[in-house]
Amino acid sequence: MEVTAAGSARVFFDKWFVAINSEKNLLPRVHDKKLSIVALCSLLELAPEAVPESLRSGWHGIVGGALRIFKDLPKAIADRKALEDELADESDDDEALDDKFLNLEGDDEDVWDEDSAYLELLANEGARLRERSDSVEDDDDDDESEDEDIEEELGYFSALDSVNPYVSFKQALTTFQMQNGPGYQAATTSLSVEQQTLLMEVMRLADVPSV
Repeated sequence: MEVTAAGSARVFFDKWFVAINSEKNLLPRVHDKKLSIVALCSLLELAPEAVPESLRSGWHGIVGGALRIFKDLPKAIADRKALEDELADESDDDEALDDKFLNLEGDDEDVWDEDSAYLELLANEGARLRERSDSVEDDDDDDESEDEDIEEELGYFSALDSVNPYVSFKQALTTFQMQNGPGYQAATTSLSVEQQTLLMEVMRLADVPSV
């Protein structure tokens, strides 16, 4: 990056860490968070002499940045799981309605005519859309130019799905400590009490195979 233009790495990192530390959750998806963690891990494993000069003074901040992402990762995973469950429930409801409409069981008392089935389908869909609409906050008056929320792409399969970010971070931090002692010391001593507690939790979860 520095080869392209001097100082470009610093510009990129400044924008990246603004997104990481933003209270607006600018990296909302599980994929976004895991990608950032894996990238930060790779940076921690760089040899000290390979770090661009413009970034060396703030290099220790990578650890704090990774911990900031780890803080929000469980909620992102839970939100994604909720979306998957909702999608599965909707699929089950659609199948049940199809069965009822088509009378696959062959019971005379369950036979529906086409008009009744269609009207119920419209009613159910309308209720579902109204429920979703009511649950979304209207922020148009605050910022009409604000981008739409980035949503999980449940049909997208990434190579990162099989990556355990906790294990990756623990390995990277160990490498960082071994080959850049002063940087590791600066990174860990600058952590707040909350961050130190979170770091211990991340290290613990790295030893849990199911994470």
